[in-house]
Amino acid sequence: MNVRVAFITHTWNWVVHLFLWGSVVFYILFLIVLSIVYSYSAEYYFVAIQCFASPLFWAVCLSCMLTVLLVDIIVENVRLQLRPGLIDIGREIDNDVAESRRVRFSSAPAAALKSSVTQLP
Repeated sequence: MNVRVAFITHTWNWVVHLFLWGSVVFYILFLIVLSIVYSYSAEYYFVAIQCFASPLFWAVCLSCMLTVLLVDIIVENVRLQLRPGLIDIGREIDNDVAESRRVRFSSAPAAALKSSVTQLP
């Protein structure tokens, strides 16, 4: 779920990072504590620690996460191509304007300034 939240987040700041990574750490610690408490369930005693020690567990978690993320990326790109919303259109216009400003203001004046500096006596 956190990967999906990270995928749809457009503005990143310290608060987003704090809650995103904090929730991952809290979930892992919660599973460890829950598996250590014997009175909760005898069948679940130390299962989380055994799973976290297995490379197969991490490979399955990573492959599932990447598969779901790939599906999300494909679906989102198809949606953006076929039925963009008003926010998507505005974001694309804003990105195009920012890109044209970056190209116009970064390359031409820098080149002109560099050539004028090199031509000074």
